[in-house]
Amino acid sequence: MKRKDKGDILQKPYNFCFFANYNFMKKFMKWLNTAAFAILIIGGLNYLLMGIMGFNLVAFLFGSSLASGILYSLFGLSAVLLLCTIIARAILNDNKSNK
Repeated sequence: MKRKDKGDILQKPYNFCFFANYNFMKKFMKWLNTAAFAILIIGGLNYLLMGIMGFNLVAFLFGSSLASGILYSLFGLSAVLLLCTIIARAILNDNKSNK
């Protein structure tokens, strides 16, 4: 039986997870970032419509309900997720260039 050393876990940080492997998490994060980007584009277009024409598409489709609050929360969470992704990639690229 081959024993894993600590270096392998550090290279693939999702190895400690019992239900997922590194490739699964990589594909999932790619999907999550793509979905967040699409939601952010939709939110940006909604704010563009609000700024140019004074038309709120979310309020028109959902009214002032819980669904519109959830949608606005998704816009914000998508922005935070993508901002964290950009910062993490910048830090990783900086660490790679310093080696």
